[in-house]
Amino acid sequence: SFEGLLNLGASYLTIDGYKTYLNPKASKKRLSSISIITMLIIVTTSLIITYFNDSLTVLMKIFFSISAGVAPVFVLRWFWMRINAWSQISAMIGSGVYTLIYQSFIKNTLIEEGWQGLTSLNQYSVQLIFITITTTFTWLIVSFTTPKDEKLMTDKFKTHLFSNYNLKRKIFKALFFGLSLIIIILLILELTKTVW
Repeated sequence: SFEGLLNLGASYLTIDGYKTYLNPKASKKRLSSISIITMLIIVTTSLIITYFNDSLTVLMKIFFSISAGVAPVFVLRWFWMRINAWSQISAMIGSGVYTLIYQSFIKNTLIEEGWQGLTSLNQYSVQLIFITITTTFTWLIVSFTTPKDEKLMTDKFKTHLFSNYNLKRKIFKALFFGLSLIIIILLILELTKTVW
């Protein structure tokens, strides 16, 4: 939901950004004020972007484009302790920056046409692949060039992980459920085509 994303964004900027790097001794009252200001900035930015777009499809495509390449770093964070907060931040910022770069310098050029010719994909699919690859390279480089999290932090993080056996079972169940759901949806779509 929008409210959840708003809280997540404000939390990242307030706790992980402001408190961690700008003002580690900030009081709860100060952090609350910064959080409210951050939320207002996020809402205002969202309203401006929405105002200048008259199509929900365009907004969804922008959202998915900005999200491209970010999911792996959040999932792998649970398995690979080399990933740190900088990896996640660089992925989030990188996907937004690469979306702007693609839209400004690559879209409707010979480069894009060449990629489409090689892959037989449409323009938007090529854009998502470009952003996913460049974002992934960015967070991987950041992961290896920034210091590892302290052992105390990774040990604390590991206490929240499942045992290896339970984790494999949960991943298998999630994959099985996801693939089953996709197959069911595809079958329903195919059946509705034949009925109509």
